[in-house]
Amino acid sequence: MPKPTALAAALALLLAACSGGGAGASKATVATTAPVATSTGETFPDEGVATTSLPAPSVDKVGQTATLVDAETGKPAARVQVARVKFSRGDTYNRPERGLFLGVYVKVRAQANDVSSMWGDFYVQMRGHHYDADAYAEGFTPALDYVQLNNGETAEGWLVFDVPAKHGEVVLGQSSGGGKVATWTF
Repeated sequence: MPKPTALAAALALLLAACSGGGAGASKATVATTAPVATSTGETFPDEGVATTSLPAPSVDKVGQTATLVDAETGKPAARVQVARVKFSRGDTYNRPERGLFLGVYVKVRAQANDVSSMWGDFYVQMRGHHYDADAYAEGFTPALDYVQLNNGETAEGWLVFDVPAKHGEVVLGQSSGGGKVATWTF
């Protein structure tokens, strides 16, 4: 396990990049809120629940929201929610190699300018194995696109993984390499 100072520094660089901050960033925290019921087509929920700072990475359940805080300003940079997960065995022409397609519905709301949708920073960890979102399956639309967001803008959609089991965790990793920013268990 990395030393807390190294992890905090790496997280600070990620959050500074997400919020337009520079390399002078020094600290970052992740905060979470209570679970939220969502339905298809619903916009990013405003839970109205006060957040509390937690040590990074936060460990949440599917449906909970993680708030990423800008290391330089101490203000929220983005709210990220893994709203739901669902599984498929594929169809006649498209079957998963490992047994199951896992769809992960992600919502990102920018609370600062120049925040990415974090499309490439998500992965799934199961039984010690790392799986990237590189699969396609029917029934998982719209896809989460890579976009840059300004304050108040949202991005949401499905990421699809080819996995061997129905239990694990969705991980928001650091784009600068290594480490976890937040995780959601399912």
